[in-house]
Amino acid sequence: MVTGKKHGKLFKNIALSGDVGTGTTTLGKNLASTLGWEHVNAGAYFRAWHRERGIPLEHVQEIPESVDRELDMQFKEDMKTVTQKVFESHLAGWLAKDFTTTFKILCIADEDVTMARIAAREGWNLADATKYSLQRTRGLNEKFHTLYGVENPYDPNFFDLVIDTTDMSAGAVLDFALKNFLEQQKGGHDLAVVLDVE
Repeated sequence: MVTGKKHGKLFKNIALSGDVGTGTTTLGKNLASTLGWEHVNAGAYFRAWHRERGIPLEHVQEIPESVDRELDMQFKEDMKTVTQKVFESHLAGWLAKDFTTTFKILCIADEDVTMARIAAREGWNLADATKYSLQRTRGLNEKFHTLYGVENPYDPNFFDLVIDTTDMSAGAVLDFALKNFLEQQKGGHDLAVVLDVE
C-alpha cells in the first residue's frame, strides 16, 4: 500500500520515519544515492553512542535527555535551513510536521515481517528479535513521551506518504517513493493510491 497527499510546494529535503524492521534505512540510503543527496541517519549516531559506552541498544532510556534533544533540535534546524538531505529518525516526520518544504515518508510493515527482517539482519532467532524489538519500541515511546509529549511518532497525519513495505522489495519501495516524491514535487495531482505489489 502506498498513500500520498496533494502538495504544491517544492521540497528541499526528505524526512523518513518508521519502526525497526520497516525498511527505513534501506530506503533512506537508496533515495539519497538516487537523488544525489546526503543521507543523515540518527540511528547510526545513537548506535555509535551505545557502542562506545558498552550499553545495549535496547536500553534507550540510558541516553541522556540532553543528547536526545541536541540531535533532535539539530535535525529540526537543518530541515529548515539546509537542502538536499534525507533525514532518517524515529521522530523525523514529527519534527518536520509543520515544514511544507520537507517531504515526509512513513514506512510501516506487518509485525511478523519486521521480526523476520530483524532476525535475519542480526543473525538472531525470532524470539530474540521479538524481545529486542518490543523492548526497544517500548523504551523509545516512553522517551518520546517524556521528552516531547509525543504519543505516536508514526501518526500518518504527520506524513505526505505512507508506504506499507510488507510485501515489497527494496527496489519496489524505492521506485514508488521516488514516483510519489517527484510527482508531488510538480504539485499538480492528488496522489492518494493503493497498490498491490507481488
